[in-house]
This record gives sequence, C-alpha cells and structure tokens, in this order.
Amino acid sequence: MHAGGSSNSVNAITKRFSELFGTIAAEKAAIRLVQQGANESIIRCRLEQLENVLVAITLIDPPVVTIAMSGSIRQLRRRRQSSILAQRRVTWSRRPKEHRSIV
Repeated sequence: MHAGGSSNSVNAITKRFSELFGTIAAEKAAIRLVQQGANESIIRCRLEQLENVLVAITLIDPPVVTIAMSGSIRQLRRRRQSSILAQRRVTWSRRPKEHRSIV
C-alpha cells in the first residue's frame, strides 16, 4: 500500500470499510497495520474479507494504491525486496555507459 500518511491510511481504510459493510464486518476483517514505512505500509486482513478490503481501499479519499498482495507477510516482504532491486537494475541499465557506476 502506498500513501502519504501510513497509519492515517489504515484508519481511513477501516473507517471506509465500516461505512460500506458495517462495523461487525469491519471487526471480522481484522484490518491491522503490520509495518509502517515513510511512504509504504504493510497491512493484513482476514482472507474471507479480502475483496471487501480491496473495495474499501479503492474508495477512500485520499487515494491509496495497492502495490502487492501475498498469502504471507514473509513472502510479501521478499516480493517487495526483489521488486525494488529489479527497479534499481532497470534504472542502472538505462544510464548511458559513460555515466554508469556500481553502487
């Protein structure tokens, strides 16, 4: 998930979820903040409510973008790490040869 204020985004998702599906469904969804970064957060929810959580994410204001999903937190972290490394490689390979440097 990518947004300006990470914990505010989770609160906004939970609030919007409650508005759309009710407070009982919001409690059953168990939307929780797992890890908070500067511009990204990892949240978790119950698999049974995944589609409803994605709807709530889509319909909040300010908008939040879902970057990746996974069945486990460990696999999600691995996938994000390899995605970040792949982006760095693409950026590095697009530089002209005389400006390439190894980081």
